Formats: sequence, C-alpha cells, structure tokens
Amino acid sequence: MGSSALDEWSSGSDARLAALHGIAVSSAPLSVEYERASGAYIVQLGAEFQRYCRDLHRLVVIEFMDQTVTNTPDLAIQIRNALESTKLSQGNATESSINTDFRRLGLAGLSGLAKQENSSAGGWLSNLDTLLKLRNATAHGDDQKLALLLTSFPGRDLLGLGVAWRAELDQLVTIFDRLVSIWLSGFLNIPSPW
Repeated sequence: MGSSALDEWSSGSDARLAALHGIAVSSAPLSVEYERASGAYIVQLGAEFQRYCRDLHRLVVIEFMDQTVTNTPDLAIQIRNALESTKLSQGNATESSINTDFRRLGLAGLSGLAKQENSSAGGWLSNLDTLLKLRNATAHGDDQKLALLLTSFPGRDLLGLGVAWRAELDQLVTIFDRLVSIWLSGFLNIPSPW
C-alpha cells in the first residue's frame, strides 16, 4: 500500500497524461497539433511529478503534526514554517529541491537513498533534470532552447521522451514513497503511515 500522493500519481496523473497522449497520437505525426500536444505532455508530466513531491512532503508534515504537536506548540510552528516555505511550492521538483525540503523535515539525502535502493535511480534523476529543462523551454516558448535540448536525442520526439520518462518516474515515486514511509515510521516510532 502506498501513500495518497502515490495513489494520485498512479490514477489522477495517468488520466490527465493519457488525455494529452491521446490528442498527440490522434494527430498527424510531427504536425502542429502533434507538437503542441507533445509539448503539453512534457509540461504536464513535470507538473504531475511536482504535485506528487509536494503532496508527499505535505503528508509527512501532517503525520509529524498528528504525532508530535499535541504537547509541543513550538514544534507546530516549526513544522508549519517548513510546509509553507517549500522549494517544491516555488519551483520545479528538482533533485535539489526535493532533497532540501525533505532535509528540513529531518530526512537527509532522499535522492541518495533512492540511488542506493536502485542503481538506475541516478539515471532517472538525470533524465528528470532534462525533462524539467524541456518543460521550461516548452512552457516559456523558447523554441531555440527546445531545439538545442532535443539535439541530444536524435530520432526522438517530445512525446516519446515523455512516455519513456513517465515510466522511470513511476519507479522513482514508488521508491520515494517506500523510503519516506520507512523513515517516518522509524523517526516517529509509529507503524508505517501508509
């Protein structure tokens, strides 16, 4: 069983991404409609991953508050501050922003733990960085930067890259979910929260 953040990633984001994928594949290959839907898929994939990371962080904060703040109001303020000023709420869900926000709650090196758990995680995080660069170029209409980024992937288009990276992110979020659950359980001395 996973967190509600993982459930939303697995169901809600699937539906939203499938709709964009359907528009792209029903269009003529490399037509304007195909390119727009492919770009929208990349933007949405980045947004869905950011939503997952924010939701997982929020769940940790809620669990902290449920388990600890009853008798310690100062801790409630500290936790609220950690939640309100997250990097994940201010920008892309990069490896750095994920690590920073979870470190503020006491879980240092989430991405490093993922890399220890699965040797492919380093490549997935590298691809996440490229996904976010493509997302930003697409979202900001920077066609020159987008074309330059795509030269690293001869013969691949945005939709193909997005679908491949979605499969990698599926594995990464499952690992993050499990690692956060294990850490939270041990840190708060409680049964697995999800």
